[in-house]
Amino acid sequence: MRAIEDYMAQVRLSPIFLSPKEWTVAEKWHQDEIPLMVVFRGIDKALRHIHKSSREFKKVRITLQYCEKPVRQALKSHEKAQSLFPDEIAKMTDGVPRPDPVDAETYYVLNRLETLSKELDALLSASEFAARKGDVENLSNELKTLLEKTRAARKDKWLERVQIQLASIDQRLLKIARSCIEKERLAEIKASIAVRASGAAKLDRTTMEYLLDGAVRDELDLIPISLFDI
Repeated sequence: MRAIEDYMAQVRLSPIFLSPKEWTVAEKWHQDEIPLMVVFRGIDKALRHIHKSSREFKKVRITLQYCEKPVRQALKSHEKAQSLFPDEIAKMTDGVPRPDPVDAETYYVLNRLETLSKELDALLSASEFAARKGDVENLSNELKTLLEKTRAARKDKWLERVQIQLASIDQRLLKIARSCIEKERLAEIKASIAVRASGAAKLDRTTMEYLLDGAVRDELDLIPISLFDI
């Protein structure tokens, strides 16, 4: 459940915990044995449906109740893909047998982790991160270790642990990124957020921090360190 809660926090740009009603929805998904990756895909689909250009300056109004239908649709697609995937994976690997069979879900996660690893490696040569290169390298090595451990063995709740660790890496990267922006430019970004959000309700400190993270991500063109490009 924590992985879903962490993912929703990233989606909402808010650290708000799941409500009692949302817990009921999540529990039903668990009882129905819906794979965690399918849940993530459904949430991602729901988010894209309500995506608006101004979202970075306000919390995204999305609940697990709203995600119920997209998650069920994602489950149907998943079940169909599972029956087709063995032939597809054989083509992708030129028919070479793997010591540990990899299903569609695992194949996606491993490829996503490889992509994220390359993204962090690219930051090592970026001039914007020169002052914090060592810290970025530590995150890169942590992600590589996660990739190798995930590739080698996947035990109970492995996907949940992957998402939780990715969320942690993402938050630390954003803190590093914020420190790499010149103070004057950071002040301009904060002022821009305040101006563009002036028509909304008064921003509390927590919301402002989340909005600033989003603006910093855009400023340095950082993709989310997550299973999806949320």
